[in-house]
Amino acid sequence: MKLLKNGYIQLLIVSIFTSIIYVFSMYNRLSLMYGGGIGNDLLFHISRLDGLRAVWTNPINFVTFGGTGSGVNFFYPWLTYYPAIVIHFLIKNWVITMLVFFVLLTVLTFDIAYYYSGFILENKVQKYVFAVLYVFSTDRSITLFQRSAIGEVIAFAFLPMVIASFYKLITDDNKIYVLHLAVGMALIVYSHVLSVVICCFFLFLLFCLNLTKLINHKYRLYNLFKSIVFTLLLTTFFWGPLFEQGFFQKISRPYTPELFDGALSIKSFFLNIANNSFDPSLGIILFIGFVISCCAFRSMNLAIRQMFYLSLIGMFLSTQLFPWFALQNTPITIIQFPFRFLGITTVCVCFCIASLFKEPTKIPFLIACFLALCCVQITMTHNIKGNAVHLSNNQDYLLSTKSIKWQQDYYPKISTTSKNLSSIRNHIFYDRNGKKINVNSHSSATKEIFYLNTKSERYINTPFLYYKGVSASANGKKLEIRESNRGTVEVYFKEATSDEIIISSHYTLVAKVSIFISATTTLITFILFMKQRKSL
Repeated sequence: MKLLKNGYIQLLIVSIFTSIIYVFSMYNRLSLMYGGGIGNDLLFHISRLDGLRAVWTNPINFVTFGGTGSGVNFFYPWLTYYPAIVIHFLIKNWVITMLVFFVLLTVLTFDIAYYYSGFILENKVQKYVFAVLYVFSTDRSITLFQRSAIGEVIAFAFLPMVIASFYKLITDDNKIYVLHLAVGMALIVYSHVLSVVICCFFLFLLFCLNLTKLINHKYRLYNLFKSIVFTLLLTTFFWGPLFEQGFFQKISRPYTPELFDGALSIKSFFLNIANNSFDPSLGIILFIGFVISCCAFRSMNLAIRQMFYLSLIGMFLSTQLFPWFALQNTPITIIQFPFRFLGITTVCVCFCIASLFKEPTKIPFLIACFLALCCVQITMTHNIKGNAVHLSNNQDYLLSTKSIKWQQDYYPKISTTSKNLSSIRNHIFYDRNGKKINVNSHSSATKEIFYLNTKSERYINTPFLYYKGVSASANGKKLEIRESNRGTVEVYFKEATSDEIIISSHYTLVAKVSIFISATTTLITFILFMKQRKSL
Protein backbone atom coordinates (compact mmCIF):
# COMPACT_ATOMS: atom_id res chain seq x y z
CA MET A 1 0.00 0.00 0.00
CA LYS A 2 2.83 2.36 0.82
CA LEU A 3 4.40 1.79 -2.61
CA LEU A 4 1.08 2.49 -4.30
CA LYS A 5 0.54 5.59 -2.17
CA ASN A 6 3.96 6.94 -3.12
CA GLY A 7 3.23 6.39 -6.78
CA TYR A 8 6.16 3.99 -7.20
CA ILE A 9 4.19 1.44 -9.20
CA GLN A 10 2.87 4.19 -11.46
CA LEU A 11 6.40 5.51 -11.95
CA LEU A 12 7.71 2.04 -12.77
CA ILE A 13 4.98 1.39 -15.34
CA VAL A 14 5.56 4.75 -17.04
CA SER A 15 9.34 4.30 -17.06
CA ILE A 16 9.14 0.78 -18.53
CA PHE A 17 6.67 1.88 -21.20
CA THR A 18 8.78 4.92 -22.09
CA SER A 19 12.00 2.89 -22.16
CA ILE A 20 10.60 0.25 -24.51
CA ILE A 21 9.40 2.94 -26.92
CA TYR A 22 12.76 4.68 -26.72
CA VAL A 23 15.00 1.64 -27.27
CA PHE A 24 12.92 -0.02 -29.96
CA SER A 25 12.51 3.17 -31.94
CA MET A 26 16.04 2.26 -32.97
CA TYR A 27 16.28 -1.50 -32.58
CA ASN A 28 12.82 -2.46 -33.86
CA ARG A 29 14.22 -5.48 -35.74
CA LEU A 30 15.73 -7.00 -32.58
CA SER A 31 19.15 -6.50 -34.13
CA LEU A 32 22.15 -4.45 -33.12
CA MET A 33 23.59 -2.00 -35.62
CA TYR A 34 27.07 -0.83 -36.38
CA GLY A 35 29.01 0.51 -39.34
CA GLY A 36 28.03 3.30 -41.69
CA GLY A 37 28.51 5.91 -38.97
CA ILE A 38 26.51 4.10 -36.32
CA GLY A 39 27.41 1.89 -33.36
CA ASN A 40 31.02 3.03 -33.56
CA ASP A 41 32.18 1.43 -30.30
CA LEU A 42 29.66 -1.41 -30.12
CA LEU A 43 32.09 -4.25 -30.83
CA PHE A 44 34.59 -2.83 -28.35
CA HIS A 45 32.04 -2.74 -25.55
CA ILE A 46 30.59 -6.18 -26.30
CA SER A 47 34.10 -7.60 -26.21
CA ARG A 48 34.73 -5.68 -22.99
CA LEU A 49 31.56 -7.23 -21.59
CA ASP A 50 32.67 -10.72 -22.59
CA GLY A 51 35.91 -10.02 -20.74
CA LEU A 52 33.97 -9.71 -17.47
CA ARG A 53 33.08 -13.41 -17.29
CA ALA A 54 35.56 -14.17 -14.50
CA VAL A 55 36.60 -10.64 -13.52
CA TRP A 56 36.07 -11.16 -9.79
CA THR A 57 38.88 -13.71 -9.63
CA ASN A 58 40.90 -12.95 -12.78
CA PRO A 59 41.09 -9.30 -13.86
CA ILE A 60 42.59 -10.20 -17.26
CA ASN A 61 40.65 -12.14 -19.89
CA PHE A 62 42.83 -14.09 -22.34
CA VAL A 63 40.18 -14.56 -25.03
CA THR A 64 38.91 -11.06 -25.78
CA PHE A 65 40.72 -8.34 -27.74
CA GLY A 66 42.63 -10.79 -29.89
CA GLY A 67 43.68 -13.03 -27.00
CA THR A 68 46.64 -10.86 -26.03
CA GLY A 69 45.76 -10.61 -22.34
CA SER A 70 44.74 -6.95 -22.45
CA GLY A 71 44.47 -5.23 -19.06
CA VAL A 72 41.52 -3.08 -20.08
CA ASN A 73 39.67 -3.99 -16.86
CA PHE A 74 42.33 -2.20 -14.79
CA PHE A 75 41.74 1.09 -16.58
CA TYR A 76 38.15 1.12 -17.88
CA PRO A 77 35.46 1.08 -15.17
CA TRP A 78 33.23 -1.98 -15.37
CA LEU A 79 31.26 -2.36 -12.13
CA THR A 80 28.05 -0.69 -13.37
CA TYR A 81 28.37 -2.61 -16.66
CA TYR A 82 28.62 -5.97 -14.88
CA PRO A 83 24.81 -6.52 -14.67
CA ALA A 84 24.87 -6.98 -18.46
CA ILE A 85 27.09 -10.07 -18.18
CA VAL A 86 24.69 -11.44 -15.56
CA ILE A 87 21.89 -10.99 -18.12
CA HIS A 88 24.02 -12.84 -20.67
CA PHE A 89 24.57 -15.74 -18.27
CA LEU A 90 20.77 -16.11 -18.23
CA ILE A 91 19.95 -15.39 -21.90
CA LYS A 92 23.05 -16.75 -23.71
CA ASN A 93 22.57 -14.33 -26.60
CA TRP A 94 24.64 -11.18 -27.04
CA VAL A 95 22.08 -9.29 -29.11
CA ILE A 96 19.16 -9.87 -26.75
CA THR A 97 21.47 -9.27 -23.78
CA MET A 98 22.37 -5.80 -25.01
CA LEU A 99 18.78 -4.90 -25.89
CA VAL A 100 17.51 -5.98 -22.47
CA PHE A 101 20.35 -4.08 -20.82
CA PHE A 102 19.54 -0.93 -22.82
CA VAL A 103 15.89 -1.12 -21.73
CA LEU A 104 16.76 -1.70 -18.06
CA LEU A 105 19.35 1.08 -18.18
CA THR A 106 16.77 3.46 -19.63
CA VAL A 107 14.28 2.48 -16.92
CA LEU A 108 16.94 3.21 -14.30
CA THR A 109 17.78 6.53 -15.96
CA PHE A 110 14.10 7.52 -16.02
CA ASP A 111 13.50 6.60 -12.37
CA ILE A 112 16.65 8.35 -11.11
CA ALA A 113 15.85 11.44 -13.20
CA TYR A 114 12.32 11.53 -11.79
CA TYR A 115 13.34 11.06 -8.17
CA TYR A 116 16.33 13.40 -8.01
CA SER A 117 14.77 16.16 -10.09
CA GLY A 118 12.46 16.50 -7.09
CA PHE A 119 15.39 17.98 -5.17
CA ILE A 120 15.08 21.06 -7.39
CA LEU A 121 11.69 20.97 -9.12
CA GLU A 122 8.40 21.74 -7.40
CA ASN A 123 5.78 19.20 -8.48
CA LYS A 124 5.08 15.76 -9.92
CA VAL A 125 4.32 17.00 -13.44
CA GLN A 126 7.66 18.78 -13.64
CA LYS A 127 9.48 15.65 -12.50
CA TYR A 128 7.81 13.52 -15.17
CA VAL A 129 8.54 16.12 -17.84
CA PHE A 130 12.18 16.24 -16.75
CA ALA A 131 12.52 12.44 -16.85
CA VAL A 132 10.92 12.08 -20.29
CA LEU A 133 12.95 14.94 -21.78
CA TYR A 134 16.17 13.54 -20.35
CA VAL A 135 15.60 9.97 -21.51
CA PHE A 136 14.68 11.10 -25.03
CA SER A 137 17.38 13.78 -25.21
CA THR A 138 19.35 13.91 -28.44
CA ASP A 139 22.75 13.80 -26.78
CA ARG A 140 21.85 10.65 -24.86
CA SER A 141 20.50 9.06 -28.06
CA ILE A 142 23.68 9.91 -29.94
CA THR A 143 25.80 8.50 -27.12
CA LEU A 144 23.86 5.23 -27.06
CA PHE A 145 22.84 4.63 -30.66
CA GLN A 146 25.42 6.43 -32.79
CA ARG A 147 28.59 6.35 -30.69
CA SER A 148 27.66 3.27 -28.66
CA ALA A 149 29.69 4.69 -25.76
CA ILE A 150 28.17 2.28 -23.25
CA GLY A 151 30.18 3.48 -20.25
CA GLU A 152 29.24 7.06 -20.97
CA VAL A 153 25.54 6.34 -21.37
CA ILE A 154 25.57 4.42 -18.07
CA ALA A 155 27.10 7.50 -16.45
CA PHE A 156 24.22 9.53 -17.93
CA ALA A 157 21.87 7.68 -15.58
CA PHE A 158 23.54 9.21 -12.53
CA LEU A 159 24.17 12.79 -13.71
CA PRO A 160 20.82 14.16 -12.43
CA MET A 161 21.50 12.46 -9.10
CA VAL A 162 24.86 14.17 -8.76
CA ILE A 163 23.80 17.63 -9.97
CA ALA A 164 20.68 17.75 -7.79
CA SER A 165 22.38 16.27 -4.71
CA PHE A 166 25.31 18.65 -4.98
CA TYR A 167 23.02 21.66 -5.27
CA LYS A 168 21.06 20.61 -2.18
CA LEU A 169 24.25 19.86 -0.27
CA ILE A 170 25.63 23.37 -0.72
CA THR A 171 22.29 25.15 -0.18
CA ASP A 172 20.80 23.06 2.63
CA ASP A 173 22.13 22.14 6.08
CA ASN A 174 20.59 18.65 6.02
CA LYS A 175 23.37 16.05 6.08
CA ILE A 176 21.37 13.41 4.19
CA TYR A 177 22.64 14.79 0.89
CA VAL A 178 26.20 13.74 1.79
CA LEU A 179 25.50 10.12 0.94
CA HIS A 180 23.35 10.87 -2.10
CA LEU A 181 26.17 12.86 -3.67
CA ALA A 182 28.86 10.35 -2.70
CA VAL A 183 26.95 7.37 -4.10
CA GLY A 184 26.10 9.25 -7.30
CA MET A 185 29.71 10.27 -7.91
CA ALA A 186 30.91 6.75 -7.12
CA LEU A 187 28.51 5.28 -9.66
CA ILE A 188 29.80 7.68 -12.32
CA VAL A 189 33.39 6.72 -11.45
CA TYR A 190 32.48 3.05 -11.90
CA SER A 191 30.89 3.88 -15.27
CA HIS A 192 33.05 6.36 -17.16
CA VAL A 193 36.11 8.26 -15.92
CA LEU A 194 35.90 11.09 -18.46
CA SER A 195 32.37 11.86 -17.30
CA VAL A 196 33.80 12.31 -13.80
CA VAL A 197 36.16 15.01 -15.07
CA ILE A 198 33.42 16.92 -16.89
CA CYS A 199 30.97 16.48 -14.03
CA CYS A 200 33.47 17.80 -11.47
CA PHE A 201 34.01 20.88 -13.63
CA PHE A 202 30.29 21.68 -13.61
CA LEU A 203 30.07 21.03 -9.88
CA PHE A 204 32.92 23.49 -9.40
CA LEU A 205 30.96 26.11 -11.36
CA LEU A 206 27.90 25.43 -9.22
CA PHE A 207 30.10 25.75 -6.14
CA CYS A 208 31.36 29.15 -7.33
CA LEU A 209 27.81 30.37 -7.96
CA ASN A 210 26.98 29.66 -4.31
CA LEU A 211 30.32 30.61 -2.76
CA THR A 212 29.08 33.66 -0.88
CA LYS A 213 26.43 31.56 0.86
CA LEU A 214 28.90 28.83 1.78
CA ILE A 215 31.18 31.31 3.54
CA ASN A 216 28.41 31.90 6.08
CA HIS A 217 27.49 28.21 6.32
CA LYS A 218 30.70 26.35 7.11
CA TYR A 219 28.75 23.26 8.14
CA ARG A 220 27.83 22.80 4.47
CA LEU A 221 31.51 22.85 3.55
CA TYR A 222 32.07 20.18 6.17
CA ASN A 223 29.29 18.09 4.61
CA LEU A 224 30.91 18.54 1.21
CA PHE A 225 34.23 17.36 2.63
CA LYS A 226 32.55 14.27 4.11
CA SER A 227 30.92 13.50 0.76
CA ILE A 228 34.29 13.73 -1.01
CA VAL A 229 35.85 11.35 1.53
CA PHE A 230 32.97 8.88 1.12
CA THR A 231 33.33 9.07 -2.67
CA LEU A 232 37.05 8.33 -2.54
CA LEU A 233 36.55 5.39 -0.17
CA LEU A 234 33.69 3.97 -2.24
CA THR A 235 35.79 4.12 -5.41
CA THR A 236 39.09 2.81 -4.04
CA PHE A 237 38.31 -0.46 -5.82
CA PHE A 238 38.81 1.39 -9.12
CA TRP A 239 41.54 3.89 -8.27
CA GLY A 240 43.79 1.44 -6.40
CA PRO A 241 44.46 -1.04 -9.26
CA LEU A 242 44.50 1.78 -11.83
CA PHE A 243 47.26 3.76 -10.11
CA GLU A 244 49.17 0.61 -9.22
CA GLN A 245 49.37 -0.46 -12.86
CA GLY A 246 50.08 3.11 -13.99
CA PHE A 247 53.04 3.47 -11.63
CA PHE A 248 54.26 -0.03 -12.48
CA GLN A 249 54.91 0.79 -16.15
CA LYS A 250 54.04 3.27 -18.88
CA ILE A 251 50.61 2.55 -20.34
CA SER A 252 49.32 3.63 -23.75
CA ARG A 253 46.50 6.17 -23.54
CA PRO A 254 43.35 6.10 -25.68
CA TYR A 255 43.33 8.14 -28.85
CA THR A 256 43.85 11.87 -28.22
CA PRO A 257 42.37 13.97 -31.05
CA GLU A 258 42.66 17.70 -31.57
CA LEU A 259 40.33 19.31 -29.05
CA PHE A 260 39.39 22.10 -31.43
CA ASP A 261 38.29 19.57 -34.06
CA GLY A 262 36.13 17.81 -31.48
CA ALA A 263 34.24 21.02 -30.73
CA LEU A 264 31.30 22.18 -32.84
CA SER A 265 31.51 25.14 -35.15
CA ILE A 266 28.68 27.63 -34.69
CA LYS A 267 27.31 26.55 -38.05
CA SER A 268 27.37 22.86 -37.07
CA PHE A 269 25.85 23.61 -33.68
CA PHE A 270 22.70 25.05 -35.24
CA LEU A 271 22.59 22.87 -38.38
CA ASN A 272 22.77 19.67 -36.33
CA ILE A 273 19.83 20.91 -34.29
CA ALA A 274 17.81 21.83 -37.37
CA ASN A 275 18.61 18.60 -39.24
CA ASN A 276 17.52 16.39 -36.32
CA SER A 277 20.41 14.09 -37.20
CA PHE A 278 22.77 11.84 -35.26
CA ASP A 279 25.49 14.45 -35.21
CA PRO A 280 26.49 15.98 -31.83
CA SER A 281 23.67 18.31 -30.89
CA LEU A 282 21.52 19.61 -28.05
CA GLY A 283 18.48 18.51 -30.04
CA ILE A 284 15.65 20.47 -31.57
CA ILE A 285 13.18 19.84 -28.71
CA LEU A 286 15.56 20.92 -25.97
CA PHE A 287 16.79 23.90 -27.96
CA ILE A 288 13.27 25.20 -28.59
CA GLY A 289 12.38 24.56 -24.96
CA PHE A 290 15.48 26.41 -23.80
CA VAL A 291 14.63 29.41 -25.98
CA ILE A 292 11.13 29.47 -24.48
CA SER A 293 12.59 29.24 -20.97
CA CYS A 294 14.63 32.37 -21.71
CA CYS A 295 11.36 34.28 -21.80
CA ALA A 296 10.53 33.02 -18.32
CA PHE A 297 13.92 33.87 -16.83
CA ARG A 298 12.56 36.52 -14.45
CA SER A 299 10.09 34.07 -12.92
CA MET A 300 12.73 31.37 -12.34
CA ASN A 301 13.75 30.54 -8.80
CA LEU A 302 17.43 30.60 -7.84
CA ALA A 303 18.05 26.91 -8.50
CA ILE A 304 16.62 27.04 -12.03
CA ARG A 305 18.49 30.26 -12.78
CA GLN A 306 21.74 28.53 -11.88
CA MET A 307 20.80 25.61 -14.16
CA PHE A 308 20.19 28.21 -16.86
CA TYR A 309 23.66 29.70 -16.38
CA LEU A 310 25.27 26.25 -16.50
CA SER A 311 23.34 25.50 -19.70
CA LEU A 312 24.80 28.57 -21.40
CA ILE A 313 28.32 27.72 -20.23
CA GLY A 314 27.95 24.11 -21.39
CA MET A 315 26.76 25.14 -24.85
CA PHE A 316 29.61 27.63 -25.13
CA LEU A 317 32.23 25.04 -24.15
CA SER A 318 30.89 22.54 -26.68
CA THR A 319 31.64 24.92 -29.55
CA GLN A 320 34.73 26.33 -31.22
CA LEU A 321 33.95 29.73 -29.71
CA PHE A 322 36.03 28.52 -26.79
CA PRO A 323 39.79 28.50 -27.67
CA TRP A 324 40.30 24.75 -27.30
CA PHE A 325 43.48 24.89 -29.38
CA ALA A 326 45.18 26.69 -26.48
CA LEU A 327 44.62 23.65 -24.24
CA GLN A 328 45.81 20.98 -26.67
CA ASN A 329 49.03 20.27 -24.77
CA THR A 330 47.44 20.18 -21.32
CA PRO A 331 45.91 17.31 -19.30
CA ILE A 332 42.44 18.54 -20.33
CA THR A 333 42.91 16.56 -23.57
CA ILE A 334 41.67 13.58 -21.56
CA ILE A 335 38.10 14.64 -22.41
CA GLN A 336 38.91 13.97 -26.12
CA PHE A 337 35.80 15.69 -27.54
CA PRO A 338 34.44 19.00 -26.18
CA PHE A 339 30.98 18.13 -27.48
CA ARG A 340 30.83 15.84 -24.42
CA PHE A 341 29.92 18.96 -22.44
CA LEU A 342 26.47 18.63 -24.00
CA GLY A 343 25.78 15.72 -21.64
CA ILE A 344 25.53 17.72 -18.42
CA THR A 345 24.23 20.68 -20.42
CA THR A 346 21.29 18.46 -21.31
CA VAL A 347 20.58 17.86 -17.61
CA CYS A 348 20.56 21.60 -16.91
CA VAL A 349 18.39 22.44 -19.93
CA CYS A 350 15.87 19.76 -18.91
CA PHE A 351 15.60 21.43 -15.50
CA CYS A 352 14.91 24.79 -17.17
CA ILE A 353 12.22 23.39 -19.46
CA ALA A 354 10.53 21.23 -16.82
CA SER A 355 10.20 24.23 -14.51
CA LEU A 356 7.85 25.82 -17.06
CA PHE A 357 5.16 23.21 -16.41
CA LYS A 358 3.04 24.42 -13.54
CA GLU A 359 0.26 22.40 -11.95
CA PRO A 360 -2.41 21.86 -12.94
CA THR A 361 -1.26 20.97 -16.47
CA LYS A 362 -3.88 19.48 -18.78
CA ILE A 363 -3.31 15.80 -19.57
CA PRO A 364 -4.04 16.16 -23.33
CA PHE A 365 -1.32 18.80 -23.56
CA LEU A 366 1.20 16.51 -21.85
CA ILE A 367 0.25 13.61 -24.13
CA ALA A 368 0.66 15.85 -27.18
CA CYS A 369 4.13 16.87 -25.99
CA PHE A 370 5.08 13.23 -25.42
CA LEU A 371 3.88 12.21 -28.90
CA ALA A 372 5.82 15.08 -30.45
CA LEU A 373 8.92 13.89 -28.64
CA CYS A 374 8.37 10.34 -29.90
CA CYS A 375 7.96 11.59 -33.47
CA VAL A 376 11.23 13.50 -33.29
CA GLN A 377 12.98 10.42 -31.88
CA ILE A 378 11.57 8.05 -34.52
CA THR A 379 12.43 10.48 -37.32
CA MET A 380 15.98 10.81 -36.05
CA THR A 381 16.51 7.05 -35.81
CA HIS A 382 14.93 6.54 -39.23
CA ASN A 383 17.38 8.99 -40.77
CA ILE A 384 20.39 7.11 -39.48
CA LYS A 385 18.97 3.68 -40.33
CA GLY A 386 18.50 4.89 -43.87
CA ASN A 387 22.28 4.98 -44.28
CA ALA A 388 24.49 2.01 -45.11
CA VAL A 389 24.57 0.06 -41.86
CA HIS A 390 25.08 -3.54 -40.82
CA LEU A 391 22.27 -5.30 -38.99
CA SER A 392 24.06 -7.78 -36.79
CA ASN A 393 22.49 -10.74 -35.06
CA ASN A 394 25.45 -13.03 -35.70
CA GLN A 395 26.95 -13.66 -32.29
CA ASP A 396 30.15 -15.16 -33.65
CA TYR A 397 30.90 -12.08 -35.72
CA LEU A 398 30.15 -9.73 -32.86
CA LEU A 399 32.94 -11.36 -30.88
CA SER A 400 35.24 -12.09 -33.81
CA THR A 401 38.87 -11.30 -33.04
CA LYS A 402 39.13 -9.99 -36.59
CA SER A 403 36.72 -7.22 -35.64
CA ILE A 404 38.32 -6.15 -32.37
CA LYS A 405 41.96 -7.22 -32.30
CA TRP A 406 42.94 -3.70 -33.41
CA GLN A 407 42.26 -2.51 -29.84
CA GLN A 408 45.52 -1.35 -28.21
CA ASP A 409 44.35 1.07 -25.53
CA TYR A 410 45.93 0.38 -22.14
CA TYR A 411 48.67 -1.80 -23.59
CA PRO A 412 52.14 -1.41 -22.09
CA LYS A 413 53.58 1.57 -23.97
CA ILE A 414 56.47 -0.43 -25.39
CA SER A 415 54.02 -2.91 -26.94
CA THR A 416 52.42 -0.33 -29.24
CA THR A 417 55.30 0.11 -31.70
CA SER A 418 54.34 -1.25 -35.11
CA LYS A 419 56.84 -4.12 -34.99
CA ASN A 420 55.93 -5.26 -31.49
CA LEU A 421 52.20 -4.80 -32.06
CA SER A 422 52.23 -6.98 -35.16
CA SER A 423 54.06 -9.86 -33.48
CA ILE A 424 51.80 -9.69 -30.41
CA ARG A 425 48.59 -9.71 -32.43
CA ASN A 426 49.84 -12.66 -34.47
CA HIS A 427 50.75 -14.60 -31.30
CA ILE A 428 54.40 -15.05 -32.17
CA PHE A 429 56.72 -16.58 -29.57
CA TYR A 430 60.45 -15.80 -29.51
CA ASP A 431 63.45 -17.21 -27.74
CA ARG A 432 65.96 -15.00 -25.96
CA ASN A 433 67.86 -14.35 -29.20
CA GLY A 434 64.77 -13.07 -31.00
CA LYS A 435 64.26 -16.23 -33.04
CA LYS A 436 60.70 -17.32 -33.74
CA ILE A 437 59.65 -20.59 -32.18
CA ASN A 438 56.60 -22.72 -32.82
CA VAL A 439 54.42 -23.14 -29.75
CA ASN A 440 50.97 -24.68 -29.47
CA SER A 441 48.66 -22.69 -27.23
CA HIS A 442 45.01 -22.22 -26.37
CA SER A 443 43.20 -19.71 -24.22
CA SER A 444 40.25 -19.41 -21.86
CA ALA A 445 38.70 -16.53 -19.96
CA THR A 446 41.03 -17.06 -17.00
CA LYS A 447 44.28 -18.36 -18.47
CA GLU A 448 46.51 -18.96 -21.45
CA ILE A 449 48.02 -22.42 -21.83
CA PHE A 450 50.94 -23.33 -24.04
CA TYR A 451 53.06 -26.45 -24.35
CA LEU A 452 56.82 -26.39 -24.36
CA ASN A 453 59.52 -28.98 -24.73
CA THR A 454 62.90 -27.52 -23.88
CA LYS A 455 66.14 -29.43 -23.30
CA SER A 456 67.98 -26.79 -21.28
CA GLU A 457 67.75 -23.49 -19.40
CA ARG A 458 65.76 -21.06 -21.51
CA TYR A 459 63.85 -17.76 -21.78
CA ILE A 460 60.60 -17.70 -23.76
CA ASN A 461 59.22 -14.37 -24.95
CA THR A 462 55.43 -14.88 -25.09
CA PRO A 463 52.90 -12.65 -26.91
CA PHE A 464 50.84 -12.06 -23.75
CA LEU A 465 50.93 -8.57 -22.26
CA TYR A 466 52.79 -7.97 -19.02
CA TYR A 467 51.00 -6.35 -16.08
CA LYS A 468 51.44 -6.48 -12.34
CA GLY A 469 49.56 -9.53 -11.08
CA VAL A 470 50.31 -11.73 -14.08
CA SER A 471 51.98 -15.03 -13.24
CA ALA A 472 53.21 -18.23 -14.93
CA SER A 473 53.24 -21.75 -13.57
CA ALA A 474 53.99 -25.35 -14.52
CA ASN A 475 52.83 -28.39 -12.55
CA GLY A 476 51.48 -26.08 -9.87
CA LYS A 477 54.85 -24.38 -9.35
CA LYS A 478 55.38 -20.69 -10.07
CA LEU A 479 57.87 -19.79 -12.75
CA GLU A 480 60.08 -16.72 -12.86
CA ILE A 481 58.79 -14.05 -15.24
CA ARG A 482 59.79 -10.55 -16.31
CA GLU A 483 58.82 -7.98 -18.92
CA SER A 484 60.19 -8.70 -22.38
CA ASN A 485 61.55 -6.12 -24.81
CA ARG A 486 58.09 -5.88 -26.39
CA GLY A 487 56.13 -5.43 -23.15
CA THR A 488 54.98 -9.04 -22.88
CA VAL A 489 55.52 -11.86 -20.40
CA GLU A 490 58.94 -13.50 -20.65
CA VAL A 491 59.14 -16.85 -18.85
CA TYR A 492 62.39 -18.24 -17.50
CA PHE A 493 62.97 -22.00 -17.33
CA LYS A 494 65.89 -22.98 -15.10
CA GLU A 495 66.05 -26.49 -16.48
CA ALA A 496 64.78 -28.75 -19.22
CA THR A 497 61.01 -29.10 -19.24
CA SER A 498 58.23 -30.71 -21.20
CA ASP A 499 55.23 -29.26 -19.48
CA GLU A 500 51.99 -27.39 -19.83
CA ILE A 501 52.71 -23.73 -19.04
CA ILE A 502 49.87 -21.62 -17.64
CA ILE A 503 49.80 -17.83 -17.69
CA SER A 504 47.06 -16.24 -15.60
CA SER A 505 46.30 -13.10 -13.61
CA HIS A 506 45.23 -12.36 -10.06
CA TYR A 507 44.44 -9.35 -7.91
CA THR A 508 47.48 -7.94 -6.14
CA LEU A 509 47.62 -7.04 -2.46
CA VAL A 510 46.94 -3.38 -3.31
CA ALA A 511 43.88 -4.41 -5.33
CA LYS A 512 42.57 -6.68 -2.56
CA VAL A 513 42.97 -3.95 0.05
CA SER A 514 41.19 -1.54 -2.31
CA ILE A 515 38.31 -3.98 -2.72
CA PHE A 516 38.06 -4.40 1.05
CA ILE A 517 37.99 -0.63 1.64
CA SER A 518 35.29 -0.06 -0.99
CA ALA A 519 33.21 -3.04 0.17
CA THR A 520 33.38 -1.93 3.81
CA THR A 521 32.47 1.66 2.91
CA THR A 522 29.57 0.40 0.79
CA LEU A 523 28.22 -1.55 3.75
CA ILE A 524 28.57 1.47 6.04
CA THR A 525 26.89 3.69 3.44
CA PHE A 526 23.98 1.25 3.13
CA ILE A 527 23.49 1.18 6.90
CA LEU A 528 23.56 4.99 7.08
CA PHE A 529 21.06 5.20 4.21
CA MET A 530 18.69 2.90 6.06
CA LYS A 531 18.92 5.08 9.16
CA GLN A 532 18.30 8.28 7.21
CA ARG A 533 15.61 7.07 4.79
CA LYS A 534 12.81 8.72 6.78
CA SER A 535 14.56 12.09 6.79
CA LEU A 536 13.98 12.92 3.14
